[in-house]
Amino acid sequence: MSTLTLKELSAPTGEVIKIAAGKTLDLKSQGTTTLPTGSVLQVVTMNTVTTFSGSSTTFANTNSLLAITPTSTSSKIVGYVTGFGLKGAENQFEVQYRIAKNGATLAPASDWSLGSSGSNELYVPITFHFSDSPSTTSAITYSLQMRCTNSSTSGSWYRKQTVTIMEIQG
Repeated sequence: MSTLTLKELSAPTGEVIKIAAGKTLDLKSQGTTTLPTGSVLQVVTMNTVTTFSGSSTTFANTNSLLAITPTSTSSKIVGYVTGFGLKGAENQFEVQYRIAKNGATLAPASDWSLGSSGSNELYVPITFHFSDSPSTTSAITYSLQMRCTNSSTSGSWYRKQTVTIMEIQG
């Protein structure tokens, strides 16, 4: 096997550098590769079917927790959380959700004040999007937190939940 060592490889404007069919260009085995800003570096996803219920007026983590370890301090993190929330049987209840990073608030709380009558239960699809510039290469845990605005009400983060976190080249 022959080794070809190049200081720089470029093509004229409008031309493309091609790799022969069935061959692989391995850019990571001999060093590092820098992708253009905005490139997706890694994706971490969690799908679960669990329930978290509570009536506490203090924010608590739901079962939607996901960790990622950025590869660069200049990376950006973009996340999406979807699921169903606000299960309750009270005539009026108000639940707040927020995104936390390592337990501290990242995205401000969003709250819903919804009513139901009698023993009816109410399920509402909820979606959160967030972005972060963590400036670290240490593991980070992002979580969805929930609280009730008064202790006489209850709410849930319920059923199928999907959490997706992407590291973006900064």
